[in-house]
Amino acid sequence: NYFTDGLLVIDRKARIAGSNPAADAITGTAFQKDMSLQEMCPYLTEENINLLLNSHEPKEVERIVMSEGYQRNLRFRSQPSEDLTFLIISDITTMNTERLYTRQKARLQLVGQLARGMVHDFNRLLCEISGHVSLLRRVQQDPREMGKSFDALEKNIESGMSLAGHLMELAQPD
Repeated sequence: NYFTDGLLVIDRKARIAGSNPAADAITGTAFQKDMSLQEMCPYLTEENINLLLNSHEPKEVERIVMSEGYQRNLRFRSQPSEDLTFLIISDITTMNTERLYTRQKARLQLVGQLARGMVHDFNRLLCEISGHVSLLRRVQQDPREMGKSFDALEKNIESGMSLAGHLMELAQPD
């Protein structure tokens, strides 16, 4: 009763020799004598069971399980001994949710940093374009000066369009 993780003791024939109350609660199945692991945990595949029970080293399997209308993430860790295997069952749903939240938060922070840099660059481009336009209005129709200003305008417009394209790429959902 002291452990929040489920504990199953499994014999060589893949039969459950014992369990704690947490295992019953996590699996949603009450332990019965000579019950197989497949019967207690029907969401484990034969491949999962073989990996957990037929190895001389500790192994781990994670499964997504639908329970009472919501999705849970369960982790099964085996600890083999001479004649028995101890199987620890942990509900890691909250941990995975927190990990996903942290990853999404980091992505949003990165997007925010990129957006600030792009806004700064875009503002700089707009200032340069605005400056060249105001110069064009003041110039006395000298074709060489007009050509230089038009070239600068074209260069800044192309940079702005490229930057806008990158912003559009960032705005696309994953």
